Amino acid sequence: MESAEEILDLIDVINSEMEKCCSEILQLTEDFAQKYRELLPQLPYNINVIDELHINENGHSRILTKLLQFKNQDGKYEILESFLKYIVNEMHREEFANINIKKPIITQEKCRIDLWVRDSGYAIIFENKACDATDQEAQIHRYIERTIQENYKEEQIYVVYLPSYEKEPTDQSWGSYKEQFKDRYANISFRNGILYWLKNDVQPNVRQKDSLLLSAITQYIDYLEGIFSLRTINNKINMDLQGLISEQILKDAKTPKEKIMILKNKLDDISNLQNQINQMKDKYATEWLVDISKKYQANMSKDGNNDCVEKEIGAYTLILCARKQGKPWWGIQKTSDITESQKKTIIDKINNLPNIDSRNLDTNNPYYLVLSDTSYENGESRFEKLIEILSE
Repeated sequence: MESAEEILDLIDVINSEMEKCCSEILQLTEDFAQKYRELLPQLPYNINVIDELHINENGHSRILTKLLQFKNQDGKYEILESFLKYIVNEMHREEFANINIKKPIITQEKCRIDLWVRDSGYAIIFENKACDATDQEAQIHRYIERTIQENYKEEQIYVVYLPSYEKEPTDQSWGSYKEQFKDRYANISFRNGILYWLKNDVQPNVRQKDSLLLSAITQYIDYLEGIFSLRTINNKINMDLQGLISEQILKDAKTPKEKIMILKNKLDDISNLQNQINQMKDKYATEWLVDISKKYQANMSKDGNNDCVEKEIGAYTLILCARKQGKPWWGIQKTSDITESQKKTIIDKINNLPNIDSRNLDTNNPYYLVLSDTSYENGESRFEKLIEILSE
């Protein structure tokens, strides 16, 4: 049995190796970022409307919703049909073949569900992680429960998870439903699934007369290729950046297998570093909320696993929450009955605030009068403006 001294020595060695690993990764990311900034001006001219709008996950959900809502002159939902066929044929999820499209209601951000397809005999829950947001507490579990409340049986519900790259939802997000949904679940990444489907199955089959639809799909494909550095105009930069990576971490590797293992281990190291950075970000997010609570004489509270600050103002409670490893959000709850006229007045005033996109406002949530994502840059100023509106 090892002595306590030997165990402590081993811990010191492990800590030293971890510090060395973190230092190397931080240096690589700094060198990579500097090289990228140097190369970026060399890119040829390119314009993409979606690039210029700087869309978030809600933006991706809006685009996918509009595509799936497309109905041809014969009343067929061709793009939704194509998507389901892709899941069955390419993802080999045979259970999805049981879906019979009739008159689907396709919504975005209703009841906080990114994209929701409800039809006679089936419902599909889409969870969009295009921008790498982490899974919220029991997120998929709650969405399944909410869909059951819409009078769907569990066996009529399907789940589609949309990460940027290949990534599975966490067990805690599934709650008690993971095993039951193993055959009615599809994981389709934007990088290797959505982009492939749009380029190979959707774009080639759009009729020329549907010019606006074709234009939108073409722009979205180009946008996705841009965020994944797959545009042909990125080829030269990609080669230079990959050359930098090879020079720093692959110089001693001789065979392709050795290079693969080094890259795999480095990705694991980066993931571990990212976890530490996310934990630090969560800590400072809580401190950010504490500062806001003191400044505006509000109370700290919890929403599931998320820290929040809330302030009662007349018939309303204003809430600002820091989502774990994600964007902060705000919501307004009513503490007593209000008229439809009062509700409309509040929402109209919010719509008139600077930098508010009414499409990002959820006004159909059963628990909130209105709900929306915000940012750490604008969260406090938005909270202040909302206090002014509710105090009028």
